[in-house]
Amino acid sequence: MGLNDSSPGTMRNGRGLSDQWAESVVVRPRTTERRITVHKRLVLGFALSILTLIIVTAVAVALSVRFEDCAAQDRGGVTGESGSRGGGGSAKLNGSRGERTGERGDEEMLQPWRNSRLPGTVRPRHYDLQLVVYMDNFTFSGDVSIELECVDATRFIVLHTDRLEVRRTAALTMISDP
Repeated sequence: MGLNDSSPGTMRNGRGLSDQWAESVVVRPRTTERRITVHKRLVLGFALSILTLIIVTAVAVALSVRFEDCAAQDRGGVTGESGSRGGGGSAKLNGSRGERTGERGDEEMLQPWRNSRLPGTVRPRHYDLQLVVYMDNFTFSGDVSIELECVDATRFIVLHTDRLEVRRTAALTMISDP
């Protein structure tokens, strides 16, 4: 009764089994059903990832086109306050910066608050700024005084501020008698 014996009482896996039962005890490879299920899940996850990427790209493109449409409408003067204020008058920008023409110049005529420079019809005479800074709570307060000279008649004088609270404004005219 050795290891290579093929007698009915041979030891297999530490047990003495007959040949009839020994065939059913042999370790069999895994079934392919389990592998197919795992592969189906991987393929499904990959397909969902691709679909999500396509949807996100489509939404990004759609939003960018929509924002371009809004910008084109603003340039045309369809929306915003430009329709209520009107775009006529002598609002051409000139002076040392040169005349502005084309779409950008038209936009600045319709919406002067988008222009970050003073028009040629207005010249600054004096600018006085007084600030008090409070370092303990990181705030400040102060006064700003701006004197402008209007060379020609203008409809708007727009001053830009960012995160400032304007409490008081005054527009004074100096009419000199000839």
